[in-house]
Amino acid sequence: MKIEIEYVAQVRSASGVSSEMLELPEGSTVMDALAGVATKHPGKLASMLFGDDGSASKSILLFRGDDQVESATPVNAGDRLTILSPLAGG
Repeated sequence: MKIEIEYVAQVRSASGVSSEMLELPEGSTVMDALAGVATKHPGKLASMLFGDDGSASKSILLFRGDDQVESATPVNAGDRLTILSPLAGG
């Protein structure tokens, strides 16, 4: 199945693209999508997506459509997953 990955803010800068399609097997979760993104974009983006323990980083926000989701949330064909890193102001 294919889902759309949308990158916002610092995550967009790290990926070098604003969005792209990602192929995943049926039954995949948001965590599987993050792993697929990290494989396509090793380095800075991959390190932004995961914590030292391999779990999804607490410094990113994940949305499926307009709803904020957790890494265990299932994804479906045609979903749009938005990954963003909130900016700290000062």
